Amino acid sequence: MDLARRMRMSQGYFSRVEQGQKCLSLRTLERLATEIGVPVSELTTSDGG
Repeated sequence: MDLARRMRMSQGYFSRVEQGQKCLSLRTLERLATEIGVPVSELTTSDGG
């Protein structure tokens, strides 16, 4: 199943989040981390690239 659909987001909005054009609320960020099985910190730390 598509991650955007599981997160109840449009594909377009989810794509803009991935591209850094939109920011998620903390609550949605927490849901995303849970959905993909990683800690929130994994999604919020910069790798310098």
